[in-house]
Amino acid sequence: MQYAGLNGQIEVVGDALIIRRTGMVARMGGTSGPDRRIPLPAISGVGFKDATRLVNGHIQLGLGGRPIRELGSQATGDPDTVVFTHKAAPGGRGFESCQA
Repeated sequence: MQYAGLNGQIEVVGDALIIRRTGMVARMGGTSGPDRRIPLPAISGVGFKDATRLVNGHIQLGLGGRPIRELGSQATGDPDTVVFTHKAAPGGRGFESCQA
């Protein structure tokens, strides 16, 4: 399963989570580059901010025991965060889900 956001995509493959950074938002945020493969046991927390019609949402990973921190407008530049819009999914909430 792959989830597409504004500044990247998240895909769970076997025992790892892969973050792919493509597009202009990733380049402008300074997060574009090679895919990141994160072993699932390394994920110590997940933060979620729901999107509204006025404000983008995001999903943020806590890695290696680090706590989830408040990001505000810096979410697009955080390497452990994928931002999504209100329209990104059927029904207007969350990530757009598509089969890999």
